[in-house]
Amino acid sequence: MLSTSLGPIKIYVNDIDIDFIAVRYILDEHCKDVNGRYFIQYEYKKEYKKQKIRCCLPSIKEEGDIEIGERQEAIFFYKDFTILTIGIEASLGTYEEYGYDYSGS
Repeated sequence: MLSTSLGPIKIYVNDIDIDFIAVRYILDEHCKDVNGRYFIQYEYKKEYKKQKIRCCLPSIKEEGDIEIGERQEAIFFYKDFTILTIGIEASLGTYEEYGYDYSGS
């Protein structure tokens, strides 16, 4: 589990709470006002076929603001002067792109 100032982050795969590895990631010149940056690792299990992966903050009841870009999607949560961003690098509307298989096949 990864604790943040807005509460713990939990990861669910097919609605099952799973363990994950959170690795502290580098802060570079693009992250001037960032207190922390983490890379969350989840080992994709091909035998599960299609997987619904959900990353959430159980302590936050409001829906976050979603931003979509090319092969990246993110959701932002706000509380007072704190902004927490959870992002993913993927092409969620496509089955295969740039040699990556997003279909679960």
